[in-house]
Amino acid sequence: MSTTTVYTVNITDYPDESYLPGWEPDGWTNRLDELGWTNTEFRWPNTNKVYRSRSSAVKLKRLVESYGARAIILTGTIDWKTERQAQIDRLRAKIAELEGRAV
Repeated sequence: MSTTTVYTVNITDYPDESYLPGWEPDGWTNRLDELGWTNTEFRWPNTNKVYRSRSSAVKLKRLVESYGARAIILTGTIDWKTERQAQIDRLRAKIAELEGRAV
C-alpha cells in the first residue's frame, strides 16, 4: 500500500539529581513567568508521542535538552497494509514457522 516515516524522541540521560522531589531546571521560574503559569511544578515533557514530521521531533528534543537532559531522535517506517493483507502475511509467517519446526 504505502509507507510513512515517523519520528520519536528518547531521553538517554537526565541531569544529576533531577529525580529528587522539587528539582527544576535552571531558568524554570523565568519560563513560568514567560508562559503566565503560576505554582506549576516541573514535569518532563511527554516523549511517548510519535511524529510524522522530523521538525516536530527536533523541537521536542531541543526542549528536553534545554532542561539539561540528553536526547536522541529515533526514526522508523510504517508499512501500511489493509487489514486483510496483514492477516494473510501473519498466516504465511505462521505456516513458514511451523514448516521450519517440522523439519
